[in-house]
Amino acid sequence: MLRSPLASVWTTVLGGVLSCLFVLFATPAMADLITVPSDQPTIQAAIDAAVDGDEVRVLPGNYRERLNLLGKKIRIYGSIPNPNLNFISQPDGGSGRLVTCTSGEDENTIIENFTIRNGVSGGMVISNASPVIRNCRFLENTGVNRGGAVSVTGESSVRFESVEFIDNNCSGGSGTGGGAIFLSGASCEVTLQSCRLESNSISGDRSLYGGAVYCTDAASLSVDDCVFLANQITGNTGGCGGYNCSVTV
Repeated sequence: MLRSPLASVWTTVLGGVLSCLFVLFATPAMADLITVPSDQPTIQAAIDAAVDGDEVRVLPGNYRERLNLLGKKIRIYGSIPNPNLNFISQPDGGSGRLVTCTSGEDENTIIENFTIRNGVSGGMVISNASPVIRNCRFLENTGVNRGGAVSVTGESSVRFESVEFIDNNCSGGSGTGGGAIFLSGASCEVTLQSCRLESNSISGDRSLYGGAVYCTDAASLSVDDCVFLANQITGNTGGCGGYNCSVTV
């Protein structure tokens, strides 16, 4: 049976449409690059606008704000790979740690090239999340009871790569731990790779642990190629303290 020329044309057109639809739905969306402050005025505004796979590039400056990563698989980085040029600092008023990862962030959530400083409620809190922190500094943050710079709990597996923890302090009563880092829980793992922990301290009235790091409640700490220097517990030296935990050096 002979096919009409019109039928052949429609067959060709339909085939082309189906091919286009296949390409459209089979090709993953291109990741967006969001620049702060040119595309969004603040880092948090850029996080709010981002979707998984996007990158947030932050131009040099002092950003006085608190950040919540909201579980997003995004990379946030200072545009110049020098944390001394990119600051996340204590804002005026309010409370809470400067950076929050408590919504299931994973190894695709990356924070890079920042100094996180002067947090009056601590630098960062991580719970049930597993971000990567790279080429950053935690400077002069003050926490209560659980880590002056960072507190890590819950089902978390966190990597700190080439991160400095300098002059952070944790204060409180019995059980206070971690001038820089506190980690707790059987499903909690922290890896310190090529990090420096210097002049961190704990102050309080009794039972103080770990001028730099306190690991407890079956948590796991892995330390590789790191420097611990001049960390103190109310006048006494103390680098890493632990109770019922696993530490690998």
